[in-house]
Amino acid sequence: MPEKQQQWLDSSLKDVAEIAWRSQEELNQARLKTMLEGEQLKVVELTEEERAVFAEASQPVRQDYINATGERGTEILKRIRQLVETLENQAQESASENGG
Repeated sequence: MPEKQQQWLDSSLKDVAEIAWRSQEELNQARLKTMLEGEQLKVVELTEEERAVFAEASQPVRQDYINATGERGTEILKRIRQLVETLENQAQESASENGG
């Protein structure tokens, strides 16, 4: 494929992926709102102490996962921890911006 066409295709695929991501996010949020309003789902927010207890209690399961999946599992857990940290930071920033 000529380079110009490849660039056009890459750009188009990126645009489509972004649109699909936003559409899926909107759908997810709408569904979550419906489930919360219909009391189909209950969200429990843990205190820092409760989170620490949960983290400690789940450590053996994480180790079992790493033992079963090796380096790939270690990398997946590392990425999950990074994503959680990023989302928590974003939530804190959002709360600060909104006076929370």
